Amino acid sequence: MNKIKKDPRIAAYDIETIARTDMSDETINELCKTGNMTDGKKIAKKRAEFRSKLGAEPLTAMPCCGGWYASDEDCGYFGLSDTKPSSEETFLRKYWHKLAEYDV
Repeated sequence: MNKIKKDPRIAAYDIETIARTDMSDETINELCKTGNMTDGKKIAKKRAEFRSKLGAEPLTAMPCCGGWYASDEDCGYFGLSDTKPSSEETFLRKYWHKLAEYDV
């Protein structure tokens, strides 16, 4: 018996992140390992450098928008503010639900 194999639904996707802004200096110090440092200026400099990279760090980044492209008619994006209530969890659930429509 021959089974007809349907073409897989394929989409490209991308997700963008931003820095979490609610992190205390103590948390930042712990993450960027300033524990043994004693020079206040060096600590402040290291903390500032670390804060400038928060949006790209896996532990400190927060997804803010995600897009997909399957065809000119089937493409779009969701932003964090497009979800009600506006939360990271709600955004991710909506985005992953959309991506689940595709095989690849």
